[in-house]
Amino acid sequence: MANNIKYFIGNWKMFGTPKSISILTKINRFVKSDKKFNKKYKAIITPPYTLIENFVNTFKNQRIKIGAQNCHHKDNFGANTGSISPYMIKSLKADYVIIGHSDSREEGDTNSMLKAKVENVLKNKMKVIFCIGENKTDKIKKRTFKVLKTQLLKVLDKKFKQS
Repeated sequence: MANNIKYFIGNWKMFGTPKSISILTKINRFVKSDKKFNKKYKAIITPPYTLIENFVNTFKNQRIKIGAQNCHHKDNFGANTGSISPYMIKSLKADYVIIGHSDSREEGDTNSMLKAKVENVLKNKMKVIFCIGENKTDKIKKRTFKVLKTQLLKVLDKKFKQS
């Protein structure tokens, strides 16, 4: 049977302070108003790292799940200034991590780095939100399928066919 759950993922990017959590109370109220929400939908918010713990604590036992916007490709700890590992994200009790966002790819994330991130997130028993997409040049040159296929094959080690 197919998974018919629809996901609504709010990537907050570089926005917010601890006071921003009040915005989520409105979203949570909306989510709670639909008794069948968890069967049909999942709401996931990915705040900046500085807000993950606040959001997790505020929405513990709620229908909104919290994730991280990215992680470092190495697990656990290391001399990587400003980075956060999947292990560290898991310790904050986040459930999801976005991997492969176009912002991260533009800043230098390679397919091999993304593959390591996916593996480390899964090793830490979290769920991956894997982003794929072509840039404007690839779209204009009609390379969309080739780019998406390459991203999937190199990172997820799966075989895909064009339909």
